[in-house]
Amino acid sequence: MRVTLLAIILALYSIMLFSIDYSLSGDYQARGIMFNDLDNKDSEFLDNRLHLYSTFKLNDILDLNFNLEVGYVTWGVIPDVLNDVDGLNFPVEGGAIGTRGLNIRTTEMNILYKMKSLKTDIKVGQQYWADPVSLILDDYFSGISAKTTFSESTVFELLYIKANEGHYNEADDDNVFISNFTTELVFPLGFMLLYNDYVDDKVKDFVAIPYVNKPYCNFDFGLTGIVDYYYKEGAKNKIGLGSVIRTKYDNEKINAGLDFLTVNKYGINYLSPWYQNGLQIFGIGKIHDSSNLGWSSAYEYDNGVGFSSLVLNGGYVINDELSAFVTGGLISTLDDGADISERLNKHNYGKEINAGFNYQIIPETLSIDVFGALGKTGDLYNVAQRDQGLYQLGTVLRASF
Repeated sequence: MRVTLLAIILALYSIMLFSIDYSLSGDYQARGIMFNDLDNKDSEFLDNRLHLYSTFKLNDILDLNFNLEVGYVTWGVIPDVLNDVDGLNFPVEGGAIGTRGLNIRTTEMNILYKMKSLKTDIKVGQQYWADPVSLILDDYFSGISAKTTFSESTVFELLYIKANEGHYNEADDDNVFISNFTTELVFPLGFMLLYNDYVDDKVKDFVAIPYVNKPYCNFDFGLTGIVDYYYKEGAKNKIGLGSVIRTKYDNEKINAGLDFLTVNKYGINYLSPWYQNGLQIFGIGKIHDSSNLGWSSAYEYDNGVGFSSLVLNGGYVINDELSAFVTGGLISTLDDGADISERLNKHNYGKEINAGFNYQIIPETLSIDVFGALGKTGDLYNVAQRDQGLYQLGTVLRASF
């Protein structure tokens, strides 16, 4: 590890010497959480990590981007001894006395070539991209992207993603192609297309995502549609349909919103999603994202029952340093004939309410979040896990520079 770290430092230093300019930024977080699981077992853990973002300007038209993640380091855990915590797959590198298990990962490493005459930026290497609502992809990937800026309000993107490299001497790779057009000429709207070619499985996946966002006074209305056509040789073709409705009211003192996701029984064939509905237990938490119940798999391809996530949220800015929030919601299936009352009492994965506050210790530099969540499982779990009361208590300390 010391040799690896030294090599990275020397490489960065060498690049800096030949750069005409460079920038370095980052963010650090330390967090702790207490919770129980579906078997009513209590757990707790602490971890921390550091993100470093660097850009080296080699000349006027060429940049080198190199980003690192140090951690997550789970406190008190001996590396390579424990692969998960109660089957929840928490990160475990680091934390025991004397282990020095600081894992270093490269998140982004790419060159950015600026074709100024065509108003196009081409990026090659490891990079980050997310679809409009993070239902299919919100992650780092290896590939090539091109972004053409026609004007300040109109952008067109093309991406090639090497999702999986199979055997080098066989045609069994997984290649993904994405196009995305956005404009704000009237109001924000866009259209995304995805083609996924699973060569080895003789499967082809076509996804269309139109989306629109309409601001009005203190309100913001967003609507996203998803159409997923799944073709497999020799099998019945299926079409997954979904929609996301997001509304928000914000007058800089009080805010309130709605997040409503629905997906039919044929589901969505996603790559690496990170859809956040606002729930901590029955969702990927916006404050703490490592203790949810893995709900995202509920809308996967051909799930047979469909999926629905309905969440309401609100917040209040107490002063320049302190703000509070509260969120509540329900995730359920979309079984035919299940009305709202049935989904509240049957056909559901669970209900939750959470609340907390954010305090800016040093505005825009150092902050702390504290939250609590209460949930209850629904009848879609096995008999022993139904009507299980769930809780979370957590805090996250963040610093950025």
